[in-house]
Amino acid sequence: MIQDSNKEGRKEAEDTQFKAQIKGEKKEEFMKILTKSISYWLRKDNNPEQYIKEMLEYCENDYEKHRYPLEFIDLKAIELIYISNKLEGTIPTGACQQRTYKLLQDFLKNPYSVKIESWPADCHKEGQVNESQITQHLLAYKYLCSKESLENPLTVDKIKKSHELLLKESVDENDQKVLCGSYRVQNAFAGNHQYPKPECIGKQMERIVDEFNNSSDHFLLRAAKLFYETISLHPFIDGNGRLCRLLIAYALMKNGVPFAVPLFASKKSQKRYIDAIIRKRNKNDYSFLLQMILYSLYCTRKSYEDNCKYKFDD
Repeated sequence: MIQDSNKEGRKEAEDTQFKAQIKGEKKEEFMKILTKSISYWLRKDNNPEQYIKEMLEYCENDYEKHRYPLEFIDLKAIELIYISNKLEGTIPTGACQQRTYKLLQDFLKNPYSVKIESWPADCHKEGQVNESQITQHLLAYKYLCSKESLENPLTVDKIKKSHELLLKESVDENDQKVLCGSYRVQNAFAGNHQYPKPECIGKQMERIVDEFNNSSDHFLLRAAKLFYETISLHPFIDGNGRLCRLLIAYALMKNGVPFAVPLFASKKSQKRYIDAIIRKRNKNDYSFLLQMILYSLYCTRKSYEDNCKYKFDD
């Protein structure tokens, strides 16, 4: 009983310390606290903070050595789109992952080769992935995470344009075109949770963008806040989840990560993803969301490092 009490005391102390950091009282302790909170995921690495820092320099230096880093960037963009749609449930049941990746690889070279036709914004039917759907997702990524976009501040217009590209020519369950690139004008719900009223969206989006551009928080926390604040506002009638996962990629790449970071994939991914959002909403605790982002970043970095152990032709 004494041992359990000690454990609970340590856990409570760590939670208190983490909340203090979120409030800005101990920003310098951010990575130490975060490292402790994910230590059970990263047992083989005693210092994930240093590991992440080394990733940025390691990958940047490799650009001059061989062609693989550029290929890896493309592969991560493809994986981001595939996993984002898997989390959303917009990959049809039974769709072949290999075929989807091949389609995206082809479209990455020439996305405008695809004739865009109407496609279901919330596809849950069996069959193949709709080519128009993943092409538009790819175009939104290429726009939002382009070099020009990353070198300039985030703007509301940039977010709207990304959404317009993401859902262009999509239709709802009634075969009506989805409003894309413009804020929703009706109330929105998720189960018994009601999102903010439409009339407050414009002002709140301006606030979210301004806070992201001017924040002094650690870049992981900036990415988490941008994601959570936007998805909680639910500014668009559809596509909010897919857009917000693009915003995570944008936020990380803007701060030096050289490739898109897909949220890690597993059978429990969707539950953990939802739990992270609910934990922040109910307990004002970013830890689950930060864990997911950092672990995804860790896995991406590890994949790159493992592949670079092999020799690639120049």
